[in-house]
Amino acid sequence: MKPIHKRKEVIYDLADLYGWICERNPDAAERFLRAIDDTLHQISRHPGIGWERPWRNPKLNGMRSWRVEGFSNFLIFYREEAISIEIFGVLRGARHLARVLSRR
Repeated sequence: MKPIHKRKEVIYDLADLYGWICERNPDAAERFLRAIDDTLHQISRHPGIGWERPWRNPKLNGMRSWRVEGFSNFLIFYREEAISIEIFGVLRGARHLARVLSRR
């Protein structure tokens, strides 16, 4: 099991998504946060589970995505490093993912 390292942008992603979900359904927002923890634990134990996308930007090579358990419209983007898992973002799948991730 590798430790998880979240970039600072991930904290902002989670706050934004929590607020967005909470406006619509506060109970779902709490379930979302628990699902994030569960999914990060799963990635930590099995880093190869995510889909390695074919990115045009070489900066994103090796980055994988995995859906948030129970919230399939939300994806966690990460890269397995030598001693940890680097989390780059938690994003809605409807966003222009490559553009957002390339800025990080």
